[in-house]
This record gives sequence, structure tokens and C-alpha cells, in this order.
Amino acid sequence: MSVATIRLRPHGQPIVNADCAGLMFGVSADSLAGLQVGGRWPALLVRRGLKLRKEYAREMCIGIEDIDELGFLAHCARRPGVALVVEAPDGQLTVLVEEPGDAE
Repeated sequence: MSVATIRLRPHGQPIVNADCAGLMFGVSADSLAGLQVGGRWPALLVRRGLKLRKEYAREMCIGIEDIDELGFLAHCARRPGVALVVEAPDGQLTVLVEEPGDAE
């Protein structure tokens, strides 16, 4: 089981772990190792991520520019073996998608 984590910062962009980045591209975290070159992801991976975003927008009946990032990640995390957690600046954890089998 993997835990995709989004760490919120008081000022600035959130930080995501490899599992969370994998969700955005539709691949495992292990698949991402060593792929980023010069701070950029390969075009094929970026296209895959855009395709996922477009599918999500279509399912939600919204424009791709209106996507809520947490909603998108929660949607992607609802596959077997992935939990999604948000860590607030004060360290408080909020589980957005539980590990399969936890919800009763």
C-alpha cells in the first residue's frame, strides 16, 4: 500500500511525495525514479497526466481549467492500494482517501 501525501505550506506551493506525483501521471512512484531531467518531465508522461486531467474534467462536467487539484488527486487515488493524505502546516493529517479495506 502506498500513501500519496500532499504537504501544505503556509506560504508557497504544496509539496507532494513521489506517490502523489505518480497519481498525477497515472504511474507508480517507482516508475518516476530518474525520469525528471533538468527539472522537466518527459513529454510522454506529461501527455499521460493531461489525458487523466481531461478524463476527470469530463466526468465532473467541468472545464479542464476549473479542476480542483485535491479533487483530481482524490479521484486518482481511488484505485487499489493508494491512500491520499494532506498534511497541514501544523502537522495535522487529514485522510482524503483511505487505504482500501479501512472504510467499514
